[in-house]
Amino acid sequence: FFSCLCLTPPMATQKRAVNFGAGKHGRGFMGKILSASGYHITFVDTDTHLVDLLHELQAYECHVIGAEKQVVQVQNVDAYVNGSPELPEIMASCDVITTSIGLTQLP
Repeated sequence: FFSCLCLTPPMATQKRAVNFGAGKHGRGFMGKILSASGYHITFVDTDTHLVDLLHELQAYECHVIGAEKQVVQVQNVDAYVNGSPELPEIMASCDVITTSIGLTQLP
């Protein structure tokens, strides 16, 4: 008698990050690093126009200045306005939370 049990590992789910702040530092530094590390990024910001654009496009360009100028396409992003009712659930299910906010945004 021969028995074989084949187990397939569950499909890997994409890592998720929430970053508070979608300004230059949030998108240009944290967003680029998180994206390169394989995270889906949810930005949280107070700028409704910026949030709407990121939520609609789900991507943005990051211009890297160095010996040679590079334009990096950061994809797999979304955004919500700070205080959105969806945020507690999004934060509870993410793998990492980061911040990139300036002093003017602190209470």
